[in-house]
Amino acid sequence: MAERFSRARIVLDVATDPGNFTPVRAVEITRSNGGILLRSLDRDPQVELPAFNAQGHPMIARLEATSSVQTTAQLFWTTRRRSYCEQQSTQISLAAGLNVGYFAIPSDAVRQLRFDPATSACEVVVHSLEIRAET
Repeated sequence: MAERFSRARIVLDVATDPGNFTPVRAVEITRSNGGILLRSLDRDPQVELPAFNAQGHPMIARLEATSSVQTTAQLFWTTRRRSYCEQQSTQISLAAGLNVGYFAIPSDAVRQLRFDPATSACEVVVHSLEIRAET
């Protein structure tokens, strides 16, 4: 997936500004050395990302993050027919320490993404989170 990501065009790059992460549930957001600290307060932290326009193309998100524990990060998307749900999500495992992972997002995803950085109380530092559209 890394090769596909390198060929795609940038749609959204959110990890440089904590204002790009809107807290929805059980998360504290602050700037830290090397990225944005997302402090998960329980097992279901949620943040929304800025709206985007991929113009109906499938997308790939690349996450570079350091986690304080082994956990799972999950990315949800909306479609014209449905809001966030498990069927409209993808996830990657995070080990304790530095991680790089990719999320595949289908072409019917529209405008809004929700990022759940962990499945436990912990700290995740997002060094980069970039979403690209395939053409």
